[in-house]
Amino acid sequence: MMKLSYSPTSPFVRKATASLIELGLAERVERVARDVRAGADADYRAINPLGKIPALILEDGTVLFDSPVICAYLQSLAGADKQGLLLPAEQPRARQTHLWQAAADGLLDACVLRFQETLRADGERSPAWITKQETNVQTTCAWFERQPFEEHGFSLGTLTLAIALDYIPLRYPEYDWRGQHPKLKAWQEVFAQRPCLQETMPPAS
Repeated sequence: MMKLSYSPTSPFVRKATASLIELGLAERVERVARDVRAGADADYRAINPLGKIPALILEDGTVLFDSPVICAYLQSLAGADKQGLLLPAEQPRARQTHLWQAAADGLLDACVLRFQETLRADGERSPAWITKQETNVQTTCAWFERQPFEEHGFSLGTLTLAIALDYIPLRYPEYDWRGQHPKLKAWQEVFAQRPCLQETMPPAS
């Protein structure tokens, strides 16, 4: 059985877990809790040198890390009826999927970096760095607001975006993305009803 390192609040873990559900592979993976908030220990860095989650240990001992790599591998394991579900092969959807996933991952990174900076002591905190990450969140949400949602169904790109939008209130609650982006809000309200997202809803903190 494969093993997936996880933390309940990690949006990147949620992306992998939601992908497992969508692809019908959840029973093939054991989840192993890892707390890397204070820095990964040596044992975990032997698995993932970046010290981040998730990491997926395959049955032959091979380790995959970084959620796009993990999700692409999971797609390769899917049955014929699920081929192309996460990563469509046809253009322009394939290009759009990769672009949306990159933008949504960047949105998540900005939320994480902002939150981590706010935890630093007053004398060590950088207001300029916090402002930069907040700007990244805001401009990326504005970019998504302009995108053709009606032309793009389920994919790893839209899945990552939905997870990122759920994550913003957890790490950047001051930003009212729903109030500023009505098109994005309306899309999220519908997309968030997918079972893979309902079943992987993170705790409040």
